[in-house]
Amino acid sequence: MSEDADHPKLTLRWVPGHTGVKGNEFADLEAKRAAQGASESSSHRRLPRLLRKPLPISAAKIKLAFVTSLSKKATKAWRDSGRGRRFLSIDPALPSSKYMKAIKSLSRRQAAVLFQLRSGHVPLNAHLHRISRAPSSTCPACASAPETVLHYLLVCPAYANARDRYLSGLGRRSRDLSTLLGTPDAWEPLLRYVGSTRRFAHTFGDVAPQQVQRDQQQAPRGPQRRRHASR
Repeated sequence: MSEDADHPKLTLRWVPGHTGVKGNEFADLEAKRAAQGASESSSHRRLPRLLRKPLPISAAKIKLAFVTSLSKKATKAWRDSGRGRRFLSIDPALPSSKYMKAIKSLSRRQAAVLFQLRSGHVPLNAHLHRISRAPSSTCPACASAPETVLHYLLVCPAYANARDRYLSGLGRRSRDLSTLLGTPDAWEPLLRYVGSTRRFAHTFGDVAPQQVQRDQQQAPRGPQRRRHASR
């Protein structure tokens, strides 16, 4: 650009890109420094008249910067919280939209019981006792340990047969709580297991996939007494 500020003359040259062009790299660096306020501004008198006025402020950009900053602070606060650390131990990608996309194939009651198992706020005695909704935290099925999510899914001997039937197909992953609760391809066998135990039937109804429901309907029942008409 010429030195005449009132009648500037510009020479434009096309270049293939910034890479390898020393002048372009330098111009890009200086532009970034100027935008960050790290370089001295040009003399006001040397600028073209078009550039002597203050640059307009974009309300949309200010709003975007504020929302982005707020989102980062909220994410950090959540990740540092106790609840956030628990969720991250199950799904390190949180918070993200992947979970919402993954549960679209589930029914509402299935998604509800899955979320409550992930959060620990689930109608098992360990949680119910903590909020004064159960007299004891002991597992009602085996009466040998507190009924936590870990105990219910992986330990309780009363559900060993159901665990072997529905979760053994996952191999070693069936012994990992984060896999069962955080991996979408493990949710179907997990829900089969939950449905077969009938532990949450009173709260959520039947959450088992259709195959388990058919198995339960076709299971042989005990002998029924015949009712004889009185003579």
